[in-house]
Amino acid sequence: MLKKDGRMVQTILTNIKVVGQKLQLSLAGLGSFTATDYQHIFPLQRVSSEVLEWVIHELSWRSSLQKLPRRIISTFFDTVQVTAPLSVVQSKCYTLQQLQRYLVDHPHLAEQHRFVQRMFDYLIEHPPEHRKPYSLSALRDHLYAHPRVQSRHKPTIDSILNVLAEGWPLDSLPLIPQDKTPRVRLPSPLPAEFYRGSYSKLARWTIAPKGSVVEVDATLIQELQAGKKEVSLQNRITYARQRTLDEILQQPMVVLDIEKPLFNTDEEEISWTALIALQRGQILEKNIVSLYALPSEVQGFQTKVALDEFDLVAQVAHRISRYRQPSIFVTYNVPFDAIQLREAGEFTIGEDEEEPKKISSLRFFERIGIKSMEVLDPLRWARTQFDYLPNKKLVTVAKHVLGEASFQKQITYEQQAELEHLCKSRSIAASPPVQQLVAHRSAPEIIASYVGEDALAVTRLIQSEVFHHGLEDVVQMSQLFTINPFLLLHDAKRIQDYLECKFFQKVGIFRDALFSRFTVFTKYEQRVKDRLFRAVEKSFPSSGEGVFSPITKVYLPLGRVLRQDVSWFFPEAKQFYGSVDQYKDDPQRQFFLARYEDALAEWMWKDYAAYRFERDKLRKMIPKIEERKQFRDYCWNWANRLRIQGLEEKLNRSAVAQKDLLPLMMDTDQKYLAQRGVSFRLFFEEFRQWCKVRQKNRMLWGSWEAGWDTFEERLKNFCDSVNQYLQQHGLKVVHAQNRYLYLQGNTAALSQPESPVIPVDEIETSYAAGGSLYYQKHGAWEGIKREKKPMHHLCVYEMDTFGEFLDDILARKMEEALTGLWRNLDALGCHKVPKEELVWKTGYSGKYRAYEAGEEIHFYEWNSEEESQTKLLKGKKFIITREKDEAGSDFIQEPSYQGKDLVYQKRWLRFVHEIKPDWEIYVARIAEKAKELVKPLLGRDAQQFVLDALAREPEQRLEFYLGKLPRQIELF
Repeated sequence: MLKKDGRMVQTILTNIKVVGQKLQLSLAGLGSFTATDYQHIFPLQRVSSEVLEWVIHELSWRSSLQKLPRRIISTFFDTVQVTAPLSVVQSKCYTLQQLQRYLVDHPHLAEQHRFVQRMFDYLIEHPPEHRKPYSLSALRDHLYAHPRVQSRHKPTIDSILNVLAEGWPLDSLPLIPQDKTPRVRLPSPLPAEFYRGSYSKLARWTIAPKGSVVEVDATLIQELQAGKKEVSLQNRITYARQRTLDEILQQPMVVLDIEKPLFNTDEEEISWTALIALQRGQILEKNIVSLYALPSEVQGFQTKVALDEFDLVAQVAHRISRYRQPSIFVTYNVPFDAIQLREAGEFTIGEDEEEPKKISSLRFFERIGIKSMEVLDPLRWARTQFDYLPNKKLVTVAKHVLGEASFQKQITYEQQAELEHLCKSRSIAASPPVQQLVAHRSAPEIIASYVGEDALAVTRLIQSEVFHHGLEDVVQMSQLFTINPFLLLHDAKRIQDYLECKFFQKVGIFRDALFSRFTVFTKYEQRVKDRLFRAVEKSFPSSGEGVFSPITKVYLPLGRVLRQDVSWFFPEAKQFYGSVDQYKDDPQRQFFLARYEDALAEWMWKDYAAYRFERDKLRKMIPKIEERKQFRDYCWNWANRLRIQGLEEKLNRSAVAQKDLLPLMMDTDQKYLAQRGVSFRLFFEEFRQWCKVRQKNRMLWGSWEAGWDTFEERLKNFCDSVNQYLQQHGLKVVHAQNRYLYLQGNTAALSQPESPVIPVDEIETSYAAGGSLYYQKHGAWEGIKREKKPMHHLCVYEMDTFGEFLDDILARKMEEALTGLWRNLDALGCHKVPKEELVWKTGYSGKYRAYEAGEEIHFYEWNSEEESQTKLLKGKKFIITREKDEAGSDFIQEPSYQGKDLVYQKRWLRFVHEIKPDWEIYVARIAEKAKELVKPLLGRDAQQFVLDALAREPEQRLEFYLGKLPRQIELF
C-alpha cells in the first residue's frame, strides 16, 4: 500500500464481485470483506408504453417502493431506473403476527383494519395445514374454505393479500418477543419487469474494476485491520487509476505446466508438473513434482516425488503459496491445467486458499478466477496476437515468437504414453524409437525434460519483446477505458466493456437486457457477420489456382473504416486511435492494436450486417429492380395505414400479423396483387420481410444516427482504396479468406505507412485449389488437419491421402503427388481401406460417424460389459442405458437439447471394426475433394483422373496423366 495523505491510502482492488445478494471486495494487504450498504441500479426492461405507465404508477403507489430513488431516461425508447439494495430481488419470510401489525396500520387498508385484525387472528389460531413457510395462494385458499366466508368477503380478502403480493416492506418489520406464529413467504417488492442481473458488472463500473488502484479511507482500513468482515462503503473506496506496466512486471509470478501422458485412458492421472517462480521477470526457482523417482536435478529443475496424485496436487499448491506470495498465476490454457488440478485434489491457492473457479463457462473460451490473484493465460493472448497462425498450440506459437530452433518437441504424445508405461513397469516392451530414447536416459528423466521444456517455453514467451509490447499496449488501453489489463490481454472484445458502460449511461439499461444473448440470437449475429465478410472477400477476386511462392498474408483492418463514426460517440476512442497510429512501422504491434480497434467498431458493423442480411433476403424475394421500387412505395402506404390504426408499435417491432392487414384491404390492394400475380399470403411474407429491413435501418439510425447507406459507402470506399493501392504497387491477390488477403508481388510496399492493409506473415510456398489455400507454418497446416486419429470433419484416410498429396506439392514433387494420390484412390476403389480409417469422431463426446447402407450412422464404442452411462446436460444428470432392437442390435436413446426442447436420438452401440462401409458414398465424397485438389495440375482432365484412379478398369493409366503435368515454370 502507498500512503497518499492523512486520510487516504492507495492499494489494489484484487477482487470485486456479487455473490448471492452481497457485494464482496478484496484489497491487497487488507483482505476480503462484504459491503453492507451497496446500492444497485435496476433498469426497467424494454416494455410497451402501457406497461411503462403502469410501472411508474406502481413505483409511486406501492408503499414499499415509494422511498426508492428513481430516474426516467428517454432515448430511442423510455425506461426507468430504480436504485435499491441487492436484497430487493429476494423473497422474504415474516410471521403472521408481524404481518398483522404491518397491515393493520397500512395506509391502503385504513377502512379494512378491523377485517385485517380478525382475518389474521383466525390464521394464527387456525393456520393452514400446508408446508411452511406459507405462500399467499395457500393463505387465500385456506380463507376461502372458511364456512362463514361468502362471495362478498372475497374481494376484501383479495385486497388485503394483494398488498402483501406487492412485496415485502423495505422498512424492516420489528421482531415480536415470543412470536412463534407460522411464517409466510412474501415476493420481491421489485416488479418483475425490472431486469435482474449484471450485478458485478455494474459494481465494477460504479466503484472500480478488479486490479485497479483505489484510494481507501483510513477509517475503513482501521476497521478491516481490526478484523471486521462486514463494513459500510459510504464512498470510502474511490477509483484512482489502473496499474502501470512497471507495477505489473514487479509482481511475483508462478508459471505452471501439467502433463497427463495417459490422457483419455482408464489410467489417466496427473503424474507430472513443472513450476517456475519469477520476480521482475527473472527466474528464482524451478521445480518438477512427479509420481516417479528422479535424480535430484533434471536440466536445472529441482525434483520432488509425490506419493500419489492427491499428494502431487497438494505439493504443487504448497509450492505456489510459498513462492513469495505470487500474485500472477501463469499457465498455457489455464482452464485445462487449473481445473484438472482442482478435480484431482485440494488445489487451494490464493487468498483464503480458495480453489480456482470458472467465471466464464463458454466452451473453448473459459475464464478462470483465483481469489486475489491475477490469472495470465498466454494462450488467450496468442489468440489475439497470432490469430493468423494455423493454430495456437504452444509449440506453434513458441516457434513463431522464439524461432524454429528454440522449441523442439523431443517426443511425440504416443512416445510419451509409452514412456509413462515404462515409468510404471520396466517389464513392458517398448517400440524401437522409444528403445533408442531410453538407451541414454531413463524414462522418468525424458518426460521430466519434456515437461520442463514446456514450462520454460511459456516463461520465455512472457519474457519476449512481442509479449511485453502487447502488455504495454493493454496497460495504456486499461487507463483509457478503465478495464482490467489482464481481461484486455485475454480477449480483444473485452474493450466492449467500455461500450457497454457508455450504453448503460446513455440508454439506461444493460445492452444484454435489451439484446438477450440467447443461442438463437448469437447464431443470427454470427451468420450476418459471416455474410458481411463473404461480401468483403468478393471485393478482392483471386488470381487463379496452383502453387504460389512466396506470398504475404495481410489483414484488413475494418475497424479503421469507422473511426470517424466511433469517435463521434466515444471521445476516448480518438485518443486510442492516435496511439495506434504511432506503430505503423511495426506491423505486429499494429495488428495487435487493430484487433481492439475492430472490437470497438464491431457493434456498428454488426448492426449494418444485420440490415444487409435482411435486405438481401428481400431482394431474393423480389429480384426485379422495377418491381422492387413499386413494392417499396406500396409498403410505405401500408405503414401509414397501420400507424393510423394505432399499430405503429407492432410495425416498429416487425410483429404485424395477417389479421392486422386483412381488415385494411382495399380494392386497389386487390388490383396490385393481381397485377403482380401474387397471393395475399405471399405478399404478407414479403411485407413482413420489408418490416424487418425497416426495423434494422431504424436500429442503425437510433443507435448510430446514420443509415445503411453511410456504412455501405464507407465499406465500398475502403475496398476500392485497397484494390487501388494493390494495383498501383504491383500486388495481386492470390486468395481471400475472412479478413485476410494473401498477396504476391511488390510486398515491400505493404510496410509503407500509407498501406491500407497490415502485413502479418510471410508464407514460403502455398497451394491454391478448390477455393482454399494450403500451406505449412511451423509444422502446422492451414487448410487441412493432419492427425493420427479421426476428427469431426476428417477421417484418417482423408487426412493421410490429401495430406501426403499436399506434402509433395509444397515440396514441388508433382509426379510423386499424383502417383501417391492415384495409389490411395485405387485402394479406396478396390475397397482395401481399413475400416478404422473411414470413421469420423467428435472428440468432445466420443461419438463416431460412418456411412452404411445409404445413410450416415452415429454410434458409440462401449465396453461389452457396460450397461449404462451418465450424461450431464444443463446441470441435470441423465442415465443412458443399453437397449436392443428387434434385430438384436444394441443402441441407446441419447438426450440432447434443441433450443429449449429435450429430445432423444437413437445412437448405435458397436465397435469401429464392425461397420460395413457404403463404399459408393465414400467414393463419391472423396472423389469430389480429390478433383478440387488435382484441378490446378490437370485442368479439365482432373475429373477423369479421379474416375480412372477409383476404377478397377481405368480408361487411362497413371502414366497418361503424368505426361499432362504442366512444366514447373507454368505451375509456379
